Amino acid sequence: MLLVCSLITLTANYTQAYVWAKTSPAAGVDQLQITNVRDVAVTISWLTDSSVTGHVHYGTSTALGQIANDGRGATTFAETHYVTLTGLSPKTTYYFDIVLDNGAHIDDNGGAHYQLSTGPTLAVPAPDTAYGQVFLSDGVTPAAGTILYIELADADGQGSSGRSASLSALVAANGFWATSMSSARVQDYSATFQYSDSGDTVRLFAQGASQGSATIETDTADDTPAPAMELQSSQQTSTPSPTASPTNTPSSTPTHTPTPTRTFTPTATSSPTATPTPTSSSTPSPSPTSTHTLTPSPTHTATPSPTATPTPTSSSTPSPSPTPTHTLTPSPTHTATPLPTATPTPTSSPTPSPSPTPTHTLTTSPTSTTTPSPEPTLSPTPTLTHSPSPTPTPTPTPTPTPTIPLPPTDTPTITPTPTATPYVTNTPTPTATATSEPIICPTTTTPVDIALVIDRSGSMNGQPISDEKAAARNFVDLLNFEQDQVGLVSFSAEASLNQPLSNSGDAVKDAIAALVAGGYTNMTAAINTAQTELISVRHNPLARPVMLFMSDGLPEGEDTQASVLIAAQAAKDAGTRIFTIGLGSVDANLMRRLASTPADYYFAPTSPDLTAIYQTIAQVILCGEPTIKVIPVEIRAPLSGNSFTVDITAEDVVDLAAYQLDLLYDPSIVQVNDVVTGSLLGSTGRSVSPVEPIIDNGEGKVSIGAFTFGNQPAVNGSGTLATLTLLPRASGFSDLTIQNLQASTADLEPLDITTEAGHVEIIGCFGDFDGDNDVDIFDLQRVANQWNCRSGNDCYNIIFDTEPDGDIDAFDLQRFAAAWGTTCTPSQGLNLLAAGTSSAAVSLSIQPATIQMLPEDSISLTVWIEDATDVGTFQSDLVFDPDILAIESVALSDFLGSTGRTVSALGPTIDNMIGRVTFGAYTLGSQPGPNGNGGLAVVTIRAKAVGETIISFQQSGIGNTRGDPLPLGGLEPSYVKISDHLYLYLPMITR
Repeated sequence: MLLVCSLITLTANYTQAYVWAKTSPAAGVDQLQITNVRDVAVTISWLTDSSVTGHVHYGTSTALGQIANDGRGATTFAETHYVTLTGLSPKTTYYFDIVLDNGAHIDDNGGAHYQLSTGPTLAVPAPDTAYGQVFLSDGVTPAAGTILYIELADADGQGSSGRSASLSALVAANGFWATSMSSARVQDYSATFQYSDSGDTVRLFAQGASQGSATIETDTADDTPAPAMELQSSQQTSTPSPTASPTNTPSSTPTHTPTPTRTFTPTATSSPTATPTPTSSSTPSPSPTSTHTLTPSPTHTATPSPTATPTPTSSSTPSPSPTPTHTLTPSPTHTATPLPTATPTPTSSPTPSPSPTPTHTLTTSPTSTTTPSPEPTLSPTPTLTHSPSPTPTPTPTPTPTPTIPLPPTDTPTITPTPTATPYVTNTPTPTATATSEPIICPTTTTPVDIALVIDRSGSMNGQPISDEKAAARNFVDLLNFEQDQVGLVSFSAEASLNQPLSNSGDAVKDAIAALVAGGYTNMTAAINTAQTELISVRHNPLARPVMLFMSDGLPEGEDTQASVLIAAQAAKDAGTRIFTIGLGSVDANLMRRLASTPADYYFAPTSPDLTAIYQTIAQVILCGEPTIKVIPVEIRAPLSGNSFTVDITAEDVVDLAAYQLDLLYDPSIVQVNDVVTGSLLGSTGRSVSPVEPIIDNGEGKVSIGAFTFGNQPAVNGSGTLATLTLLPRASGFSDLTIQNLQASTADLEPLDITTEAGHVEIIGCFGDFDGDNDVDIFDLQRVANQWNCRSGNDCYNIIFDTEPDGDIDAFDLQRFAAAWGTTCTPSQGLNLLAAGTSSAAVSLSIQPATIQMLPEDSISLTVWIEDATDVGTFQSDLVFDPDILAIESVALSDFLGSTGRTVSALGPTIDNMIGRVTFGAYTLGSQPGPNGNGGLAVVTIRAKAVGETIISFQQSGIGNTRGDPLPLGGLEPSYVKISDHLYLYLPMITR
């Protein structure tokens, strides 16, 4: 069968290759494939012989420097590996290595690294989603983790000719895959592949590693859904009796010995077609179907293992007739070879199994009778509405914010709905009526262990304690005692465990009824007693611990607010969620601080209001309140540290199918480096299409989102929507605030979801990398170690890149050097360019301007500066013809240190192979920098051969003592002529 092969720019020791070239056997990497090539993203996939983790190290140079994880998560163990690189640059070459088993094995292509190139930026076409399902060989079990490769081929002579570059998709847990066919490009990625809605061909290859593989071919009109596919394991192979192939017939007929699925034997010929041997069949075996045979290149050809020979045992339908054979000739350099697939042995079927075709061919299903998967339908789950929150009404006016498409249905604009402020100050008086019916949540929930903590001090005597007991008993009736437990703690001057954790609602209600009010208020003892019970042997380790604390007063006697807060914080740190209810003239600020979040505090003006509040809290505890938040809520990171991550999580959502939001931050404190889609939206099996994140580190905003499609329900519950990588830029505080949130159900109904912000504190001060609050020589050495590191290099760390411009140069070092010797406080921030730059231009030249030399002679040149003001730093690249000249050395002149400042050299970095030398210096001291004219450096050159060359400046710059760049005027090169003899010009003497 012809595997979907796409010609890409995948470079190992060669320039172009078909992607199914096997990599180093020692690395364990098979069938490396590059797909979904766009301007800013590309997918890399491969197989391994066993389940291991897989990552990709990549970058724009051989230093790599960036890591991308499997789309299923960094800790995914699998035989199939699917990694998408995002945030790339258009029309750019990237180098990459395959990393297996958390670094235990690295395939770096023998040290040469693999290469790929992104395509140009194209107009975004309208979405055209294709989808389908893949099952294991039993036809029932979803083939989760299978990689689906997709290729379009012209069949009607309209639009683009030939075939498209390959697309791919990862098969979800329910067996579904999906992709946008309109994103397919032509083979060199320079344009979108144009195809007809019907009449062209979609070729599909499902690769499940040891689970097997499958191929089908269908019309573009039949890809929503495409025919279902069933993997067939190569372990079902038997030795076939080969016959002549329809094309590329070898001179002799080889005998094939079945080999493991991913074992390749180099050969210069394609595999012959195996002829099935029918056993007890009333009808002939089917003939080969439409075959597209790859003509192999004379070199670098991989031969797959043979496919299995089916042995039909009972067949009642005649096989299809053979159809014409079409030959495709690949690149003359390398030939791509797919995995063979095994064909099942039918036992009783109304249609015969197709005969095995050559392993270089893609076979159409006989008579196209494959039963398609049912059309996915969007089945919304009723949205949970919490009383007493008002039900938002969608506004019909379209919003200016881009809407989230939800293919394959037409997408109306998602109108934002009102969101509640997460920091609640006063909860409105609920109006819900008491109920004795247990709360039924719209989705399966995690069990909870609840400690009811009730104030029975003297101030609660009379009607308050009566209403409190009625509300608490009603609360107990709302619980699901098949999975939940509840216990009772009451307190006055001391605390009592009136009922241990139990799944007996009657026992708890009896304990509540027996409470009597009187005495002082000891809140600390109450919280400690409740927390002790929540971590006792009676606690269900699978349950969420929750404390519901009710009081009408303040700590009294020996109890203090400080001790109560300490006790509550200890419980929260142990994982207990604390809800608080304040009655009457309670200290609202204290009760709010005791709660896990301000939103978990509820206020009851009078005791009759308690029943409705308990009911509201029960709804939140048992079913949750839909929230999208930043986790961790509080983050402290060192300025001298590397990047850190935060998650955008959804909690207790119902029927969430799509969302988009903006995360705002202070770009002078932190910046966003990367966004990775989380697993929540796809957890039910729906296909997830992330919206390309828009990162604006100038404004301090990142826009993210995703939509889903499929016939599975949208997600209920909690999980991660996205993970963001942040970089510290300066010490200080920054809120991480979610704004412009829009969310919808599968049927496009807007969802009312609250948001909660995060907060980050960067500790340290500018230039203090070791955290001792002094900018000393050890800090400067850290910066000096990064000199000349560029974005994409392993050594590059953006914290040292003060512009940032992707290059840690002399200007960065000088800015840190300007802070040398100072003592700073953690509150100091980064203020790099507070002073304006000088308006006076300086000029650089190489002297002498013209030089004559003999081969093997050496001579010194001077890099000269003129019209300088307060010079503190410089950096320069000189370029030359390496066949003519070589650089022997570079030494600093005395101009930079002429005012008494200490001069530190940078480099030189000499490369006589390419003809370039990089060097510079920065200075320390309280003195001003020098003014005027002088020499910066002396460069010694050696003549290598007869010829001429120019030594010229590249990427040169001058800065003052603050590190501010000074404007450059002229850059004068030097002309060098090397002859086998020197001419001496004398003045003419006349008589």
